[in-house]
Amino acid sequence: NQTKDLSWWPKVNTWEGSGLDFGCWTPLCERWFRGRLKKIQEGGTQPYSTKQW
Repeated sequence: NQTKDLSWWPKVNTWEGSGLDFGCWTPLCERWFRGRLKKIQEGGTQPYSTKQW
């Protein structure tokens, strides 16, 4: 049996080097976080695999 490792949030190795990795938390990161959180709370998204992130 195989399992998928899904996550509501990108893992560190995915975040690092992404377009939001500025070395510190920025207003852009905060907007992205709040938008993602809202979608999660409203049931408008699902957890993603590393490849989907």
